[in-house]
Amino acid sequence: MIARFGHVSVCVESIERCLTFYRDILGLQVVMERDSEKVEPEHRELYRKIHAMADLRFKRVALQVPGQPNFSLELAQWFSPTPRPVPAGQRLNDTGFHVVGLRTDNIQEVYDRVARAGVKTVSDIAESRYLKCFKCYDPEGNVVEFIEMKVS
Repeated sequence: MIARFGHVSVCVESIERCLTFYRDILGLQVVMERDSEKVEPEHRELYRKIHAMADLRFKRVALQVPGQPNFSLELAQWFSPTPRPVPAGQRLNDTGFHVVGLRTDNIQEVYDRVARAGVKTVSDIAESRYLKCFKCYDPEGNVVEFIEMKVS
């Protein structure tokens, strides 16, 4: 059912500051940069649907281990809606991250299984000419994203 891991996304206050660490110090390779304001209207609409936010603005950067194209770490800097800060005093063992992305070759099957289990979803399946996607919450309230890439 699940074909492989796709990506993990982490919300950050400054992509540039984080790139200094992940790219420059650790050697991860930037494979994608995206600004929600500078994409095709079709993509902006897809973002609104899968994030369930009518008014959104963000920048994203995806990084991969060189030679390992099947998994990426995504850094996301949100501008709208205004992000809430991490609570003061948060410890390393406190919960929280943005999303775990999973790839599938049959998103409808995954969606139906999630729905039958009574899992709360963020969105129904949204679709562009490139992919199908939906998000749900895990038992801790973390967001899990399922993506089926369309074969071209």
